[in-house]
Amino acid sequence: EAVATEWNVSLWGKRRAFTEHVEKLAELVSEKTNGEFTLNISYGGLSKNKENLDGISIGAFEMAQFCAGYHPDKNRTITVLELPFLGVNNLEEEVAVSHAVYDHPAVQDELAQWNAKLLMTSPMPQYNIVGTGEPRDELAEFEGM
Repeated sequence: EAVATEWNVSLWGKRRAFTEHVEKLAELVSEKTNGEFTLNISYGGLSKNKENLDGISIGAFEMAQFCAGYHPDKNRTITVLELPFLGVNNLEEEVAVSHAVYDHPAVQDELAQWNAKLLMTSPMPQYNIVGTGEPRDELAEFEGM
């Protein structure tokens, strides 16, 4: 049986902080296999940003990055990570929370519908409300903002 020697990887936009871990993975895979296995990264050439799960599901490419918020109807279980005020204090906590969600059977079952398996997280800064003055820690304190 023939074994794949390369995977096509669908990203979108331009190379940026959000994609650097995929670039590093491609570098390490090539290095560790002496070039016998490669990840061919494409920025928008394989799929539109909201169609990467679709592409995975039909086998158009082997690996893709996707943003849960771009298509919450396709991956409802993961969108919990996009809720504000999760209380994540640093990168290590964010990665741990993401992996706990990814490991949940409901998430794995939902992604299996797309023939997808999560390999790694793409941590982004938390989008919480920031401001000046005393911290607001009760819902009523947000009234009038």
